[in-house]
Amino acid sequence: MSVRTSPRGAPPPTAIAPATSCRPPRAGRGSGWRRGEDEAAALRDLAERDGAAAEREREQVVAAREKVYGVLFADDAEAAAGLVRLYRAAIAAADLVPADGRWRWRERETDLRLPRHRIVRGLVALTRRDDLDRLHQCEDATCGWVYLDTSPRRNRRWCDTKDCGDRNRARAYYARQKQKQTETETRTRTQ
Repeated sequence: MSVRTSPRGAPPPTAIAPATSCRPPRAGRGSGWRRGEDEAAALRDLAERDGAAAEREREQVVAAREKVYGVLFADDAEAAAGLVRLYRAAIAAADLVPADGRWRWRERETDLRLPRHRIVRGLVALTRRDDLDRLHQCEDATCGWVYLDTSPRRNRRWCDTKDCGDRNRARAYYARQKQKQTETETRTRTQ
């Protein structure tokens, strides 16, 4: 599991204007995938009609991500309070309903806030995990991903060994080669 983070101190999100909304499509039994497609199409349509509101929602999602980062990695009480406010709004916009033998949240309306509400509920669920001691930030200086280290020895350093890991190993190799070359040139000059 990985979550992209941005540098701390990102500009604060702007206030959210009331979003245009529409009722979620009613899905019959066994048509969950269809409902998701209809919902995605409705969200795209809403975003096309009001691009500014869609951008404000995107900024709110980024702000929520930063709040969770503050909670998990900096024990930031202010970030926790902000996350609680977002969670309360997300809960207020949905009903808890039984589905397929489990309880799930179902939004009352499909509006531009829907993705943010779902993401916030997921982020809060993340903060309640028992294995948060396995949560790490990638050691690559340019990455910023946060990942759950599920390796048996808990010694993973990068979010993806094929991307960040390879880049860092290559960087270290070239640095060692350059150091050897510099040492060889220095020895040659001093002889």
